Amino acid sequence: MKHKIYWALILVTFFAAGCASKKSAINQSAKADLLDLKDWKIDTLRKDVIWYQFSSTNDSEFANQNVNVVSFDPKLKMGNALLEYKKEKDSLSVFASRIPGAIAGINATYFIEKKDSADYMHLRLKGGDIQQVKVPKTSIYWWKHQGMMTFNDEGTEFDIQFSPTDFA
Repeated sequence: MKHKIYWALILVTFFAAGCASKKSAINQSAKADLLDLKDWKIDTLRKDVIWYQFSSTNDSEFANQNVNVVSFDPKLKMGNALLEYKKEKDSLSVFASRIPGAIAGINATYFIEKKDSADYMHLRLKGGDIQQVKVPKTSIYWWKHQGMMTFNDEGTEFDIQFSPTDFA
């Protein structure tokens, strides 16, 4: 059975003028981004791109966790962040490989029809709804629904915040 899979890909793309990205020592701003450094791996991919990784397999209250965070500082003007919405079945790796100079990519969520999946989300661009699937508060997936990214039409203002309890 064929399912249309909608991909929301947040791709952080960077264009270096003829040189490959190098891993460098952890800088002070990378350490300042974390409240607690314990168990985090910090990898500076480029001066403006830092990759944070956390893995936990020993917390008795939670399932094993793998957390990856890519931090990008646009003020350094070394690259661009590209937010893309694609309706295709290709993996993030395949999609990102089509963008010259891309050094990081994040798969935000899968857009699968409500009847096909337990992954829910709401996507609105430039005032119009692209995907809207409401999650009841009783759903076991409610926790996935409690954050949001916002940015203005010009791409000059960006924010990540927790959603209100009645987010729909």
